[in-house]
Amino acid sequence: MRLETPSENTSAYCQARKRLPEKIFKKLLESSAKHNEEKVDKKHLWHGRCVKSIDGSTVSMPDSLKNQEAYPQHGSQKKGCGFPLAKIGVLFSYATGSVVGIVVDIFKTHDIKLARKLTDYLDPGDILLGDRTFCSYIDIYLWKKKGIDSVMRLHQGRLQKGKKKPKYTVNPPFKKKRKQESVHMVQPHSRSETALYYGKSQNVNPKTYREKNLIHSPKI
Repeated sequence: MRLETPSENTSAYCQARKRLPEKIFKKLLESSAKHNEEKVDKKHLWHGRCVKSIDGSTVSMPDSLKNQEAYPQHGSQKKGCGFPLAKIGVLFSYATGSVVGIVVDIFKTHDIKLARKLTDYLDPGDILLGDRTFCSYIDIYLWKKKGIDSVMRLHQGRLQKGKKKPKYTVNPPFKKKRKQESVHMVQPHSRSETALYYGKSQNVNPKTYREKNLIHSPKI
C-alpha cells in the first residue's frame, strides 16, 4: 500500500497548536525538568549541591486586543504603533541546562518580583546564582531561611565596607568640556612689536583689547 506524501502546508498543525491550553506547556516543561534532575550524576553537581541560575528578560507578541489587555505595550508608544510586551523570569539548572521554572508578567514588573514567584522551584540545599538585580537583603534572608544559598554581585546602590560614600550611585555626573581658547593675531602698533591675545570669539575689539592685554615681544 502506497502512502500519500505529507503536505507541505502547516496550516492544520498551527491551528491545532493554537487550541492547546497554555497550562499544558507549563506542565510539560516542569515534568521534563524534574525528570532530567532525577537522572543527574553527582559529578555534575557542585560539592553535591545543585546550582540554579535566574535571569529576566522581555518578549514581544502578536498585536491583538487580548494580548494588549493582558500585556500592554510600552507607555511611550502611541496606540497602534507598538506590540504587547511581557516580562519573563526564568530559572535554569546548571547541571542539566533545562528550564526549571518560568513566570510571565507585564513588562513593568521588576526582576526581583519575578524571582519571588520562582522560589517554589528551589529546593533546600540549592545555590541560586544571579546578577546584581536580585541582590536584595530581604530575599537573601528568606532564601537562606529555606536552606537556599545565593551568589550574586553587590548592587551598585549598596555601599561597600571601608569605602567613602560616593556622590553618585549609578553614573558619574556629566562634566561639560571647556571650550579650547583660540589664539588670534592682533595688528601690532609697529613692525617691531608682535601681539597675541586669547579670546573665545573673534568678535573682540582689537584696539580695546590691545590697550589692556597687549603682550609685547622684544624689539628686533
